[in-house]
Amino acid sequence: MKIAVITSNSRQTATDFTSLLAKFAELTIFCDREAASAELDGFDAFCVLGGTEKQPLLLSAQTRNKIEELHAHGKRFFVEYCGSFANMYSAPPRNTVYERLVYVGEATGALVPGDLLDEHTNDFTSPYCASPQSRPILYYGGKIAAFSHIEKPDMSAPLSSWGLYMYDENAMICSFRLCSFIAARFVPFRRWTAIVEMILSWLCGEKCEISPLPHCSLRGAGDNRAVSDENFDAELSESVRRGVEWIKNADILIDGGAGGVCEGLSHNIYADGHQDRVESGVRTDCTGEIGGVYMLGSLLSGSGESMKIYENTADFCFGQMMAKSGIFRGMLRWTSAAWGVCYQDDAARAMLPSLIKISLTGDKSRLRDIETALDFLVSTTGTDGLRQSRTDCPALDAEKIAELGSRPSNFPCAHYNAYYHAALLLAYEADGNEVYLDTARRGIASLMAVYPDTVREHSETQELCRLILPLALLYGITHEDEHLAWLFRVTADLERYRHISGGYAEYDDGYKAACSHNANGECSLLSDNGDPVADLLYSLNWLPLGFAFAWEVTRDEYFEKLWRNIAVFMMNAQIQSNDSSIDGAWARGIDLDAWELYGVPHDVGWGPCCVESGWTVAEILMGLEYGMLIKRKIIN
Repeated sequence: MKIAVITSNSRQTATDFTSLLAKFAELTIFCDREAASAELDGFDAFCVLGGTEKQPLLLSAQTRNKIEELHAHGKRFFVEYCGSFANMYSAPPRNTVYERLVYVGEATGALVPGDLLDEHTNDFTSPYCASPQSRPILYYGGKIAAFSHIEKPDMSAPLSSWGLYMYDENAMICSFRLCSFIAARFVPFRRWTAIVEMILSWLCGEKCEISPLPHCSLRGAGDNRAVSDENFDAELSESVRRGVEWIKNADILIDGGAGGVCEGLSHNIYADGHQDRVESGVRTDCTGEIGGVYMLGSLLSGSGESMKIYENTADFCFGQMMAKSGIFRGMLRWTSAAWGVCYQDDAARAMLPSLIKISLTGDKSRLRDIETALDFLVSTTGTDGLRQSRTDCPALDAEKIAELGSRPSNFPCAHYNAYYHAALLLAYEADGNEVYLDTARRGIASLMAVYPDTVREHSETQELCRLILPLALLYGITHEDEHLAWLFRVTADLERYRHISGGYAEYDDGYKAACSHNANGECSLLSDNGDPVADLLYSLNWLPLGFAFAWEVTRDEYFEKLWRNIAVFMMNAQIQSNDSSIDGAWARGIDLDAWELYGVPHDVGWGPCCVESGWTVAEILMGLEYGMLIKRKIIN
């Protein structure tokens, strides 16, 4: 079969769509100008691809007259991201970052009406005018609060929302940029493969079966999840190596850590496959966490270079990002942009690597800086041992700071307090300051007094995951039966949500989380309890380190197995790709059934494909490394 492909530039031939089409047909590529003067009658079908460019393709009148005549004579046309064809013309393109496509075509083995498909940050040109034969295949349903399917799709959705449709019996039109769907990481990949297979089969007039490889996959996809006792250590070491290599390849370190670190990759993946960096200023927490990876890595390998990177990050956190005088002395600033904001849990995670280093090596050279930072947090902590979600310099003076410390915070939220308590407990171990221990005890007791009905940010699963580390540390210090019982209770509750894959699904009893079903701000990946979705930004990322500490302080085989289980899960959840900017990283959302990066994509800044350098990658790596230190008996 001979197919003519018309694009804005005939040299732009290497698209995912044309590569697949070339397996079933002989292709000749024309640009608009070339097509205007070419002999086109000998071609069996035509493919007009405008998706290689940001602006929709608008054919010249000369080319237009030729193809309209061919269309009228029964030649088949697939028209992608084109400003006008036949009587259809379209609106200027708009971004579809939070919109979702709904399938309303015929049921197939891979697709049924109501299935949802996401194409990240794409461009859509809304069509005007149809023919009496026109019918939709995909339409834009806006912000849909469902995981991967809706039961009652709009089978009569307005033409202005149609993303893919039959214009008439000889023309199929796609209103968005589809031609690089693999590079652009459209999800679910199986469904998009079925869509493209449908288009190719229609265009070629015969069944075209395709099995393209995705731009990236998870290490454990398909039949690759086997990690045995014999290869566990080797697989674990390789996973950590690849994670650290990602930090290098993605250019996360700024001036070797001395300038902080980049926050990571945003959820914005464009139609050409480009993924934005997060541009919200250098974050203190991410910097400290990335430093922790290198500090623990140095203890494992003896690398002086790795320890130097840690020292650079610690110098940045306690030097550049800490207030040095006045009533805010000791405050660790949230970011280089949010200069007057302090989130205690973020500040604590910036301190944790230095506190862990004291615990493992006895080196207290950073202790005074840590105490200064913690003293500011303690001064703004309520009498219940809890701190409000954050403090802002413009809202505080000496009187208001004193007021915060004189009354209960009444904010029992692990998301905002748990790692603050963990830092207090590690600091108490380092210097014996009873104020730190007392504050942490009161704070954790306040959380457990209302548990499991703590104040939730994204999910109940998230709160459970956040509590493991501080509860382990509390028991490690007090050895009180009640504190051990708390640790086992929270762990047992979390186990209810363990998926067969080894991960833990998001769950939110009563949908009480602040970000539950939110569509205009930060948003949970969860739509309905029972969705097989895991969150590696707010939930599971805390478990490797939490279970490692629980194993260390209890010496209980139960927690060793839990650490091993989550370690295997993280090995399998690691991204593998020829693209070095994502290979070896972990992203936020995983469909635990399909084993793919996926989730409700409405979060304003941190969608399923975002990669957080600190919260996700560094926290996972530190937990894996800490467990390796225990296994190698470097930790006694």
